[in-house]
Amino acid sequence: GRAARRGEVGGVDARVVVHVGPELQQIVDQFVVALSESHLQAVDGVLVHHRPGLQQQAGALALEHLIPVTELDAVKQSGMSPLHSAAAGGHAHCVEALLKAGYDPNFMLHPRVRRDYADERRSALFFAVSNNDLQCARLLLEAGAMVNQDPVNCLQVALRQGNYELINNLLKFGANVNYYSRVNTTHFPSALQHALNDEVMLRMILNHGYDVKRCFECPYGDGSIICHYGTQGCATQFSC
Repeated sequence: GRAARRGEVGGVDARVVVHVGPELQQIVDQFVVALSESHLQAVDGVLVHHRPGLQQQAGALALEHLIPVTELDAVKQSGMSPLHSAAAGGHAHCVEALLKAGYDPNFMLHPRVRRDYADERRSALFFAVSNNDLQCARLLLEAGAMVNQDPVNCLQVALRQGNYELINNLLKFGANVNYYSRVNTTHFPSALQHALNDEVMLRMILNHGYDVKRCFECPYGDGSIICHYGTQGCATQFSC
């Protein structure tokens, strides 16, 4: 889209790259024309009225044309990498093509873009994990995506979803099992909150170095504690 805004796609002709069927060629042509003429709202509508299989093929072909004419400096200025968009849409073939073209799997959203997300997400990996998308997540991890860069840890999201394979991949690539949640913080690492009722997940985090000792420590000492909560000044008492 950034290349299209600068009019750099106008000279691209899909026919010079591959030979495809007429229906697929028509989709690719419409897609490229929409971009070259800066009809950005039309881009999303080009593929809607065609079969899903052709949509994916046309998107991949269009991406092949856009990658060479898109300047990485322009991507940086935009504050968002195409990898974020590809991961958010679950387009594994696009993620793979962008990684092969040299796009950085650790490009983080600019703060002005992160404001649009309540969780202040930063990485393309977070988009993939949020979508429970193992294929995209694995592609990013194998390309060197760092797993502990987001304010809400990717592992926390995967644990909440209960996807064992996704959790295992994140742990394999160095996810911090002793992360602390920014919301509802506890004295012990937050992963336990999602694993207490699931023996498989509990074993996974324990086998990757979960700090069990913190679960038996009380930062308030050994005496009784009165906690005040709620708008009515309610209180409860418990002992460590």
